[in-house]
This record gives sequence, structure tokens and C-alpha cells, in this order.
Amino acid sequence: MSIDGTELCDQSRPKMTSVTQNFRLMGTQAVSELATPKNQGNVTKIPFKIEERQTTWLGH
Repeated sequence: MSIDGTELCDQSRPKMTSVTQNFRLMGTQAVSELATPKNQGNVTKIPFKIEERQTTWLGH
């Protein structure tokens, strides 16, 4: 299982299951928080999803 969800997950054989993150949102949020540090001590949650591909074993 990969933890980046990049195009390498589709290029590998078998295709690799991944935790996919929105890198653009992560970058935008980081710059925003650096520019205006209003939430000191708070953690901003970035949504993610698990993309099941051919390396997922479902137990059957």
C-alpha cells in the first residue's frame, strides 16, 4: 500500500492500493496558515481516501 496516491500506483504491476491525499489543498492550506497564523495550536485536517486497486486483499 502506498501513502501518496501518485500516478506510480497505476503504473506498477499489480496496481497499488493507496491512501490518496489532495496535495494542492495541503499546499494551499500550509501557505495560508503561514501567512495568517490565526489557529495557533490547532490542527487542520486534510481529507483523504483509500483507493483500492489490485494489491487490496479483501480476505476472500
